[in-house]
Amino acid sequence: YTAGQQLGILEQVQNGTLVLFQAENLSRELQKKLCDAFSQGIFTAGDDDSHPPEGVRLILVTGRELDRLEKKSIFIPEFVRLFKNNTFTLPPLREHKQDILPLAEFYLKRYSGELNKKVT
Repeated sequence: YTAGQQLGILEQVQNGTLVLFQAENLSRELQKKLCDAFSQGIFTAGDDDSHPPEGVRLILVTGRELDRLEKKSIFIPEFVRLFKNNTFTLPPLREHKQDILPLAEFYLKRYSGELNKKVT
């Protein structure tokens, strides 16, 4: 890369993981670009076609089901197909109340150590 050229997001996460929170807010244009990059190996940086860096993993986080997002035309069909077989649902914590105390203890211990504070 030349001194004046910025690295794109896929180049920045080479051999790493890109996590996109609130994926339902992605524009249709960006969805199409990500589809091209991950399904066809084509990513457009500026006016040039190039191949995305190797080893990039993409994780989308959304509060809605993919099918609903596709039916409401929030996600384009190609984007849904890219992730359809690689999804999992994380149930809300309110459905696993037994996990609240261990999580609270974990974070109390972690942040009391980081902040050098004793919490009782």
